[in-house]
Amino acid sequence: MLPLTKLLFPAILLAPTSFAAAQEGTAAPAPIAATASDQETQLAAIETALQGNYVFPANVPAIMEAVRSAAQSSDASERDAFARALTEALIAASGDPHFIVGIEEPGSASTVEYSELSDKAGNYGFQSVRLLAGNIGYLRFDNFSDPDLAFATASAALKLLENSDGLIIDLRYNNGGYNDLGQLIASHFFPADKDTLLVSYYYNEGGKRIERGQWVLSALPGARDSQKPIHILTSTVTFSAAEWMAFSLQQTGRATIIGAQTSGGGHPVDRFALNDGFFIQIPIGEMRGPNGGEFEGVGVTPDLRVASHRALETSHVTMLETLAAQTPSAALDWALVEARAAKAPLSLPASWLRKAAGEYEGRELVFDGEGLSYKWRGRYELRLTPLGEKLFAVEGTDDYRIELLGDDDAITGISRIYSDGERQVFERTQ
Repeated sequence: MLPLTKLLFPAILLAPTSFAAAQEGTAAPAPIAATASDQETQLAAIETALQGNYVFPANVPAIMEAVRSAAQSSDASERDAFARALTEALIAASGDPHFIVGIEEPGSASTVEYSELSDKAGNYGFQSVRLLAGNIGYLRFDNFSDPDLAFATASAALKLLENSDGLIIDLRYNNGGYNDLGQLIASHFFPADKDTLLVSYYYNEGGKRIERGQWVLSALPGARDSQKPIHILTSTVTFSAAEWMAFSLQQTGRATIIGAQTSGGGHPVDRFALNDGFFIQIPIGEMRGPNGGEFEGVGVTPDLRVASHRALETSHVTMLETLAAQTPSAALDWALVEARAAKAPLSLPASWLRKAAGEYEGRELVFDGEGLSYKWRGRYELRLTPLGEKLFAVEGTDDYRIELLGDDDAITGISRIYSDGERQVFERTQ
């Protein structure tokens, strides 16, 4: 568990998970005294924390009215049930999903763990770093980890992709965390000789209002590229710090957002101890994009709205088409065939694939009841994936593809088509 007394600074924490997402625990609830006095002590502590730190202190009386009502109707004999009731009342009254009442108690279902923000075994949230067809970089990370711990991992991921011609950043399943990690990553996409604002914000601390800004870093461990096209993928569960990175890069014109409208959790938070092991997470400030405005309660609106499960394939095709329109090349045309097939996968009839099975001058197409494989020298065999009715990608390589020759009635040969346009034809022998 992170030390949360000074959670925001120097790092801004935008909550990595909502309370609802933490309800998967199955530990038996611990009892809590059900007296009105015990409840009132807890409610008084919540009110004090809200008055001194909540972003909208004028709304505290109305929020507390809802919280008190929820407390009276909750099952106070269970600590977790009591915490859930208070959390749901806070969220409903404020409209802010950052609110959490939980218990600092091992095994409690209402304890929200921040361990994923410092989880070395989870690679600090970095799930995938790879090159897609057409030299397009792909980076997926699912939380903004503690930058002191994740700095090297993030830098290594960006280093691996710095020679790509375009970059897709997948934040579809990212629930937030430390905004400072977003600052580090985003700074790679802007020049160093210009002061560029990424986000401005204020927060309340003990009744005082403090204002700050977050700018592009002047020094980085890797190369900058202020021209490379960038897409950010979003979903309805993209939350908090992930939304801020998307919003900031969208407002600066540095990235195109593709996917679904995001969650709408834009407030920085801090966490405060209550009584008897309870704590409360409170939205303590407001943030603004580089051009003003925010997305709290609304979410970030994509430039290209598509279902989140189709966002990657859509992004890949869109980026390749944009690059090809700017600088036409055979390499991009080659990559587009594969990307378009991935966006709209083909399922060819077994009867058609069965016709293709056979021997072709030392090569063989093998049908196993599900699909075709390409085999040669009696031992090497790679799976084929349809790119068209007669065109197939070969497992593990993009250097060549297999095309079927002939018509619907008879396959007369196969052709190995290379990315430079060269062809090798093998006539059917069986």
